Amino acid sequence: MSPAAVSVSGLSHRYGQNAEAPILSDLQLTVANGETVALIGSSGSGKSTLLNLIGGLEPIQSGQVRVFEEDLHLADEAARTRLRRSTLGFIYQSFNLIPTLSVEDNVRLPLALAGIDRNEQQKRVTSLLDVVGLAHRQSAFPDALSGGEQQRVAIARAVVHQPPLLLADEPTGNLDAKTGQQVLSLMQSLVAEHNTTLLMVTHSHQVAQSADRVLTMIDGQLLTPENSDTSNVW
Repeated sequence: MSPAAVSVSGLSHRYGQNAEAPILSDLQLTVANGETVALIGSSGSGKSTLLNLIGGLEPIQSGQVRVFEEDLHLADEAARTRLRRSTLGFIYQSFNLIPTLSVEDNVRLPLALAGIDRNEQQKRVTSLLDVVGLAHRQSAFPDALSGGEQQRVAIARAVVHQPPLLLADEPTGNLDAKTGQQVLSLMQSLVAEHNTTLLMVTHSHQVAQSADRVLTMIDGQLLTPENSDTSNVW
């Protein structure tokens, strides 16, 4: 049996020494290799913080986080950076494209940071831009793209280095319903093609229903399905 993609145990996190309550409190989570899991919950419940900690964007304050058996709670910033470059892909609600780079160079960036051969970079970028339907926009800059096009670039950038774990924070949140469905379908197809593990935060019923499993976060805790009341979290 392959190891879990994500294993979280006793995770607690707070912002500021004087915070009245931690944003995460003794949280437990296991995500199987190849699984798609959706996190739902009201704003401020800790969903994005959890994604940031699993993604190595912030140091672990208390508890344990393992990503494909890499102990993030023991890792320094350099080790977390190496993990992000080799193992993780990120998709953000606000796209987070670099405005001074073209579509092609935004997608190429993770490969360049990972030291991938230039010819291999070009092969992957060209192929992936064709898959996401943006080959004709490779020289354009982000401000010339629609929201849906920007998110497709962001997805291409997130998967171009073929990471085994993809983290998505409201990937359709800034898109209209039709474009959001197109982006969701694209993300699903790319995840299925490479058997990628996907952990995503969403407020969308449609996005959540596409997952293998839906978990509800309330006040820094993940509820088990049998104890989950989602009526107040959408």
